[in-house]
Amino acid sequence: MIRPEAIADAIGIVTWPTIVRLLRAETRAPSSKDFIVTARGMDYDHARIILAKPCCRSSSPSR
Repeated sequence: MIRPEAIADAIGIVTWPTIVRLLRAETRAPSSKDFIVTARGMDYDHARIILAKPCCRSSSPSR
C-alpha cells in the first residue's frame, strides 16, 4: 500500500518549479512600479524605498 506521505512528497517534487516561478514573479513585480523607478532615479537606498512604499501608496491621489 502506498503511504499518503509518499504521495504528498511526489506531488511536491513535481510542482515545486511552478510554485517557485510564481513566487519569483510576484516578488520582482513591484520593482517596475513608477514610485520605485522614481525613487531609484532620486538615488534612494533600498531601505528607504522599502520603508517609504506604504506611505507613497496612501498619500498618492487615486486615479
